[in-house]
Amino acid sequence: FEFEATRLTDNLNLGLDPILILTTTLTIDRLILSYAVRKLNYIQEGEVGQTHFAIQYLISPSVSVGFLSNYIPGTQSVAFQFFL
Repeated sequence: FEFEATRLTDNLNLGLDPILILTTTLTIDRLILSYAVRKLNYIQEGEVGQTHFAIQYLISPSVSVGFLSNYIPGTQSVAFQFFL
């Protein structure tokens, strides 16, 4: 079980608010389940929360395949990932 909090900040001073990403990951043998919430502030909509979940399977120690929901907002994706 893993929990991660990431805060992305505006290092270029463009007037952007920070983006907060909270992620929970559960690994069961070769199966990886993850759920994340992104909080960001759009100029027109105000503060928005976006959720994302993924189910991945490790084919080998460096390769996985999976299904991602809302990783890119509004999309469903099938993924192939190679870990360096």
